[in-house]
Amino acid sequence: MAVDRAAEQIADALGGAEPDVAFLFVSPEFGPAIAQAGARLRERLGARHVLGCTAIGVLERSGEHERGAALSVLAGNLPNATIQPFEVRHDQLLTMHDASELRATVGLPESARPLFVLLTDPFTLDTDLLLQRLAGAYEGAPATGGLASGGTRPGTHQLYLGSEVSLFGAVGLAISDTRVRTVVSQGCRPVGRRFVITRAESNKVLALSGRPALSMIQETVSTLPEVDRELARTSLLIGRVAHEARENFEQGDFVIRNLMGVIPEEEAVVVGDKVRVGQTVQLQLRDGDTASEDLDALLRCAADTDAASAALVFSCAGRGKELFGEADHDVRALRRNLGDIPAAGFFCNGEIGCVGGRNFVHGFTASIALF
Repeated sequence: MAVDRAAEQIADALGGAEPDVAFLFVSPEFGPAIAQAGARLRERLGARHVLGCTAIGVLERSGEHERGAALSVLAGNLPNATIQPFEVRHDQLLTMHDASELRATVGLPESARPLFVLLTDPFTLDTDLLLQRLAGAYEGAPATGGLASGGTRPGTHQLYLGSEVSLFGAVGLAISDTRVRTVVSQGCRPVGRRFVITRAESNKVLALSGRPALSMIQETVSTLPEVDRELARTSLLIGRVAHEARENFEQGDFVIRNLMGVIPEEEAVVVGDKVRVGQTVQLQLRDGDTASEDLDALLRCAADTDAASAALVFSCAGRGKELFGEADHDVRALRRNLGDIPAAGFFCNGEIGCVGGRNFVHGFTASIALF
């Protein structure tokens, strides 16, 4: 019934025209019937392509529904666009040693340079590996999307592609021959001095600029203003420069990663990502005010560049009321900066977005595609 109501509203808005694409995000509280959600939406709308997944919460143009039974749909036409649906499993990624194999799966030549809208299952596919393979097959092609949420084990997320539903892997649309802009708001600000990693093992940073990493971080935090020192107790992260070739680095030039812990006997810190010697890093702080200012600034810049007709929003499950202390924050930021445009999205287990010309899996981020 919920899918039917959404389809009726969309059909009215489109004057009965069949859309080129429809994006669907639905919470598992609806029960077993969600297995038919994608097929039902395609049947009712006549959409050429349907892409979607289950989610712990959804966003739409008037608000954010962080819990409870809700679904969100964005549908429309992309004149002259080439839209290629595809799906991939983790075992396929492991055996794709040549970029041409993934291009064959996607169904577009290397020259297409599409935008990828990706939805993945965090339990059954390594999204970082998928992004690595896509970078090799389509150099410089941006990606947006998110990791399905709301499930607790393999098989509890559903991914929709056309009339089919999958419980594992990844589904996506490769969209080319049309303009789609992406915005990635990581909501952090750099603090203290920058360092170069001079000794590291996997995700363990042992030395920064020639000195023990733990001592350097402690020393840096101790020099911050009192309000920042207090914030660092709960919201200290680390950012690595996304594009080392630049001369100057500012807010937005870093890929933000969690500080997972320390190893006192080694004077080391553990980072939520693999690191390597030679990378430039800087401590980062995140709070609601910084995240709000960052999103507003990025959306204002997007609005100044070109008007947007619709938005897909992939927001971290750790944002919403938990981060901002108020409801509907990201949706209200869209309306404030871009007007009351159609929007849909969901709260993710991780967000996919392009920073510094490379695609990453992010956390606590709003990754937005503007059509």
